[in-house]
Amino acid sequence: MRRGGPGIGNRVDSAGVSACTTLLAYVLLGLFLVTEGRLRQGSEAKRLDSGESDRASTRLIGAYFGVALLALLLAPLLNLIPRGRLGHPSLTGWAGIVIMVGGIALRWWANQTLGAYYTRTLRITQGQRIVQDGPYRVIRHPGYLGIMLMWGGAALATLNWITALIVVVGGLAVFSYRIRSEEAMMAEAFGERYTAYEDRTWRLVPFIF
Repeated sequence: MRRGGPGIGNRVDSAGVSACTTLLAYVLLGLFLVTEGRLRQGSEAKRLDSGESDRASTRLIGAYFGVALLALLLAPLLNLIPRGRLGHPSLTGWAGIVIMVGGIALRWWANQTLGAYYTRTLRITQGQRIVQDGPYRVIRHPGYLGIMLMWGGAALATLNWITALIVVVGGLAVFSYRIRSEEAMMAEAFGERYTAYEDRTWRLVPFIF
């Protein structure tokens, strides 16, 4: 009986942490989706028309959001699979929450910096300029980084490696494509000015990428 007790206790503790961090992740996800909706109040942000420059990347992001959300909602069921949980639940779960908060904050900061230049699809607006303020002084795509951190942190908070794999790999694939499409559009529109901006900034992570 004594030898079985600690194992059962550990499983109960793990389940408790998972339930707590997963619930908090859902709350933060709801907050993120509400703030994303508020970002789309401007006339340019509401428009969904996309041209050749968008390369269907906006639709891919929408599909990714749907898949990632489904994976997060299914995480409690996936955690019932033997060895479905990530290790070190307290550390992993709460680290995921911290990453989520950081991602939401970075996304908000990036979009506040963009202001009227924020659009849902890839296109050049009237009077467009290369934004180089706020986080854009250092990295070229802080908004996308914020989204990836938010979804990735949420996946960690659920403590399920299947959910984390779907969310992280899917996010890297979709946003890599989006970033390449956006940079091609900006280089075509602004030429050497954008090339110079690329030379003195990082794409997503300072000193790494």
